[in-house]
Amino acid sequence: MQRSPWRRNSSRGSGGFAALSCANGECAKGLVERVRDSADRRSVRIRLTEHGKDLADQAMDAHLRDYERILSVLTPEECEQIASGLRKVLEAQGDTALS
Repeated sequence: MQRSPWRRNSSRGSGGFAALSCANGECAKGLVERVRDSADRRSVRIRLTEHGKDLADQAMDAHLRDYERILSVLTPEECEQIASGLRKVLEAQGDTALS
């Protein structure tokens, strides 16, 4: 089951107000835009703008470069052992995305 950001925030006690405040700030920066939900006019969806997508891509590229740098000290066999162990932990927590 995938949780929505709303549920994740509310389980920590902050609720939808924190999500709304975050979205307001990102809208002001031009990273996200509000789009009226055609199925339910009371709802508004938030989506990345082109600028937001570009910035997310840059962040992901930097993140992956960091992982490559960190893992470069390991052999391929050691990387596989770590991946296998992490897969086992995730599956034990109910993650079926890797199956």
